[in-house]
Amino acid sequence: MKRSKAPLLEAVFERTATMMSEALERGTLAWPLPAPPLIDPDFPPIWPNAPADVTTSALSLLQADRGTFERHLDEVVELVVPHRMSLSDDPYEVHGRWLAKRTANIAGRIVYRLTTAWLAQA
Repeated sequence: MKRSKAPLLEAVFERTATMMSEALERGTLAWPLPAPPLIDPDFPPIWPNAPADVTTSALSLLQADRGTFERHLDEVVELVVPHRMSLSDDPYEVHGRWLAKRTANIAGRIVYRLTTAWLAQA
């Protein structure tokens, strides 16, 4: 990891974890969760015992899969960085302060990408 990327990576990771936790807490207000539309009898779902279990599991997945988080961060940075730089420029170095002001926007996009990827894999 480049030195210019590390501070932004940690700030966005913390913001992403916070946003995901808040979204999951709002999502589990209607407890118990509804049953999935299709259940495979060979692979029955493991039901969470409490709303906190859902949040803990999601944050554990986020922490365990840092590579996917970094990939989504790179993709989102490519989308939000203004296209006034040369191809050889490092966006984290050239636009570091600009990106640091937009951590909430970047984290929100990453939360969306991560959750849709997890749902697609489920």
